[in-house]
Amino acid sequence: MRFSSYNMVCNIDNKRYVYNSISKSVLQLQIGCEIDFEDDNLCDVENLFNKKQCLSLQNNGFIIEDDFDELKSLEYIYKKNFFDSSELTLILTPTFECNFSCPYCFEAPQRKTKTSKNYFDVLKKYAYKNFKNYRHVELSLFGGEPLLLYSQFNDMLEYTKKLSGQYGFDYSTSIVTNGSLITENIVDSLIKHHCRTLQITLDGGKESHDKTRKFKNNKPSFDMLIRIINEKLEKYFEDSNSEFYLRINLNNNSVMELKETLLKIKKELRKYIIVSIRVVYNTETYSNKNKNTIDELKEFYDTAASLGYKLSNNRYYNRSCEACCDEKVFYITPDLGIWKCINTMSLENGKIGYINENGDMIIDAKRMLEWYSAADCFDEETCVKCKRLPDCFGGCILHKSVYGKRACTPFDMTSLSYFYD
Repeated sequence: MRFSSYNMVCNIDNKRYVYNSISKSVLQLQIGCEIDFEDDNLCDVENLFNKKQCLSLQNNGFIIEDDFDELKSLEYIYKKNFFDSSELTLILTPTFECNFSCPYCFEAPQRKTKTSKNYFDVLKKYAYKNFKNYRHVELSLFGGEPLLLYSQFNDMLEYTKKLSGQYGFDYSTSIVTNGSLITENIVDSLIKHHCRTLQITLDGGKESHDKTRKFKNNKPSFDMLIRIINEKLEKYFEDSNSEFYLRINLNNNSVMELKETLLKIKKELRKYIIVSIRVVYNTETYSNKNKNTIDELKEFYDTAASLGYKLSNNRYYNRSCEACCDEKVFYITPDLGIWKCINTMSLENGKIGYINENGDMIIDAKRMLEWYSAADCFDEETCVKCKRLPDCFGGCILHKSVYGKRACTPFDMTSLSYFYD
């Protein structure tokens, strides 16, 4: 037997750990341990341990059979998921309008894009023709602020529910919202339509949040959002199939600011809340000096974990950008355009087609092939040799598509949160 090629020895808080990026297992090393867990050429490693230790190390992926090809196995699993034809995810983005005026919003330049008058009618035509061909369909509510059009969304979800009953496919929903328009009726509707993830964002502490995530009329939103989380989401939290993500944006924020924010949420609710911490980055329309860096995430993670929160260790959220789309995932923009990523819409590398009036998806095969080529990290020597490949799978697809090179994601962003699991 030999050591896995995906073992990493990490020094955290003056302690040494071995982390395996395939199994996500973590092993703390004893002081003075000189075994090189990263040497995947070392033979007969089972002789370094007793039988009980060896079995545990094998079960957790730290040691493997000599003839097991981890890279081929990883590539098979990744591509099988990427091209899975049994599931479909549509990220419905019928509007770029929002009742907030966040300065860093990447969608601000797109606000003039008008919503097609027959957006939802066309989607229903598409749904009628295609949803029955899948085992599972997810409708992700996105924007702009999706709850500005919630009555239309709800009508679409009711239609999907009807098709689900007729044709036997399962469906679920998810939503990314600024949270300000959430009511108990909306929560009931989300639960009814199998909402699996709901995300709301706070910008650091109260003072910084109210400067950036404010309403268009300049009114603050921090206290309102804390109240909604504490008082309006109880039924959602109690739904065992639902997950609530609290995204914390860091933009020149201190650990104390984060702690003060997290302490405002009721203690009994924290076990239901998954915290995802991100550093605000500059975009085409936003430039700001941010003292917060990815390298200091651990200090913020420690604070959240100590207060009883869970930390996000979902691969979808831990990539360099959580907008990266598999082959079966599509954004549907207000003009019924089909995109793989809308983070930089002035560069149309992410646009692959549109839905016509008859509800047919018209795909530009050349663009789709270019996207897949940018997504495929297994033909890149740097990625193939990287021990963090199972955590990021090449990172941002759009970055590779636009710039022709990978944006390597730091360990703290892709892997550190697994140490808290």
